[in-house]
Amino acid sequence: MPDEEGKRLGLVPTHAYAVLQVREVDGERLMLIKNPWGNTRWRGKFSPWDSKSWTPSLRRQLGYDPERERANDDGLFWIDYASAIQ
Repeated sequence: MPDEEGKRLGLVPTHAYAVLQVREVDGERLMLIKNPWGNTRWRGKFSPWDSKSWTPSLRRQLGYDPERERANDDGLFWIDYASAIQ
């Protein structure tokens, strides 16, 4: 991926990420990813800035609080499977 696209998406091109969890919740296939550098994270679907995808049910089942995550960029993020393979 070009550097500009990586910056826009919040991903580091040619970087290794750790997959910490793989879950299917309410029909959504999601992965919890860790950037080992501890910062810079996904800005697309299911990011802390995505208010459309995070339903109350998903938030509850995954123990996820987007507001808390926006305030603390620790390199952890959820990404949907379709976005990850794209």
